[in-house]
Amino acid sequence: MYNDIKITEWLNELVFETDKKPKEFRFFGLDATIRVSRKGGTYREQNSKSHLSVHMKGESIWDNLMNRRNRPTKIWKMVGETALASLGMEEELFAKMYWNQKAGCSCSCSPAFVMPNLFGYYFSISVEADPMLEKADKELPDREPLFISDKEEALLKGTPLNV
Repeated sequence: MYNDIKITEWLNELVFETDKKPKEFRFFGLDATIRVSRKGGTYREQNSKSHLSVHMKGESIWDNLMNRRNRPTKIWKMVGETALASLGMEEELFAKMYWNQKAGCSCSCSPAFVMPNLFGYYFSISVEADPMLEKADKELPDREPLFISDKEEALLKGTPLNV
């Protein structure tokens, strides 16, 4: 449930650096930036699984709300993996990252990728809007699901878990 001390120190430095100016990277010729922040507030929030969200630059709030349930998540996962690798993060920390429509709130207003191997951080990525992203996402095959526990599977499906 806790991060390694070295990882925590390194991420805290990234929080400080990206607070002033987001880190820039490229994804298939598109300009993108990543910002890292610490989850704040309660002890529970600070020790919850990290989230990674992707936003399209130039997208209006209205577009964002209308497209909330129709996102190119396969491409976005690749964007997230590219961004985290460009920061120098070890792959094991983001390898099991999965999309959750209700990651930030129970009403599905803040979907994001959940990172079960990293706790207490929020990664926000902005990438140039390109209509080809959605087309490419539909052509990509679904990745084989990783093994997840019965409890996580029940939470993802929204079914009650018999304890």
